[in-house]
Amino acid sequence: DDSCISFSALTNNIERNRWIDIVFIPGINRHVAVALDGTNRAAYSDDDGATWTAVLVTLDEWVAIARNATTGTLVAGAQTTTGTHVMRSTDNGATWTGLTSIPANQIRDIIHIPGTDRFVAACLTGGKMLVSTDDGLTWSAVSAAAANAWTCLAYSVSRATLVSLANTGTNRIQYSLDQGDTWIIVVAGGGVNWRNVCNDPTLDLFVGVAEFAAAASCVITSTTGLVWTSITGASGSRWQHVASLPAPISKILAVAV
Repeated sequence: DDSCISFSALTNNIERNRWIDIVFIPGINRHVAVALDGTNRAAYSDDDGATWTAVLVTLDEWVAIARNATTGTLVAGAQTTTGTHVMRSTDNGATWTGLTSIPANQIRDIIHIPGTDRFVAACLTGGKMLVSTDDGLTWSAVSAAAANAWTCLAYSVSRATLVSLANTGTNRIQYSLDQGDTWIIVVAGGGVNWRNVCNDPTLDLFVGVAEFAAAASCVITSTTGLVWTSITGASGSRWQHVASLPAPISKILAVAV
């Protein structure tokens, strides 16, 4: 309530799982979260996180969730090598359907491309990215620009550019100009465990964050996604997530462990 200047811990009924990702559904004021462990690995809250309804899903390591704002479809991805890799919800997270015949790559992040029925997933294994063009129903594997462990994704609508960062490999940044079908490596980002990336449309800026790496910046920025700049003095923390907060807050927020 104070433009993210301070935070308060909530005492609520959510299961003590390792909750990894969350999405907000405007209009119904619902948050939907997924976890990589626990009995019930999905949950939703209709009161800004004060209380939660647990949802029983398959016991896979759910680490990513994204939403198609046009259709309302939610898609979640798991980083497990076996079992269900993708599940889908068409009722705002109340129930989920696991999908079969999904390429067996460990998913770490999923993004929806606005104005389309396309979802793209970043994978930790196989040097692959996964692409769905039918609102998350079916998925195909495409080759990444390098066989790295790709951890995160961000998309610029104004530049029609999709960016992905990795935590392994010589060069750990790649971009796509065709919504994830083909990828181009950026000669940068080596030696740093990149964890998350976002795009701020107001600033026209990509921001990537990483876990601590000696003598290396843990924050990088780029306008185009092709050329990146290290932010000095931004090392020393294990940054896990970064997000663009729209007006009236108009801030970029990062959290660490």
